[in-house]
Amino acid sequence: MSKRSVFSDHVVTRSLMFVLPWALMAAPACDGGERKSIAEQIGDQALLELVDEEDSTSLVIAASAEKLVQSTQARPKGRRPNDPTPEAPASEPGSPPPTTAAEAEPGPQAPGKPAASSKRDSKQSTALAQDARAALASGDRKRAETLFHQALASDNRNAVALIGLSDLEFDKGAHQRAADYAEKAIAAAPKTALYHLKLGDAYFKLLRYADARRAYEKARELGSRDADERLTRLKAKLGK
Repeated sequence: MSKRSVFSDHVVTRSLMFVLPWALMAAPACDGGERKSIAEQIGDQALLELVDEEDSTSLVIAASAEKLVQSTQARPKGRRPNDPTPEAPASEPGSPPPTTAAEAEPGPQAPGKPAASSKRDSKQSTALAQDARAALASGDRKRAETLFHQALASDNRNAVALIGLSDLEFDKGAHQRAADYAEKAIAAAPKTALYHLKLGDAYFKLLRYADARRAYEKARELGSRDADERLTRLKAKLGK
């Protein structure tokens, strides 16, 4: 055999030794037995060892992948395997225990116990209203107004104090405020004819003629002698 031929065979052999291992590893269609058969046909011990090593590596990888899938399926959703279990915050020494939802919700109120309200002092309120009327009769309007308000502080349904403030506001030209006080006085004492008459006068000044007519008619119904005079004046104003 010539040197050239020997050299060529050596080059081919070395090339196969370099290329075939990668071809064997990259062939997914061949199983381990087929790759081993190819290597035996070539007769290269290094290739045989490489095929055996690759087969062992494939088995190890497959086993590891199976364990990974099993652990993933068994893992609870929303938590990592090594995440610690959340614990409730510890309360400071001496602090009261945390309140539960059942304890925080107030229970039904016991029947027969109404909510606490401000206590009315009707006797004190009546005395203050009388003093206010006396002050008003003497011309001390400022003191009368103060005493009327003090009377309402003791009893906010004191009709005498309410109608007294209505008179004061009417005289000052504050007819809307006079009507407001007169309405409250009527709410406290609806059968007092004088209060309806004074409410009608406030409505008349506010040009609320229909409301004034109803107030005057109610005053007449309750026995007011001045109601007819007021109705006559209202008829002359409206022409009917």
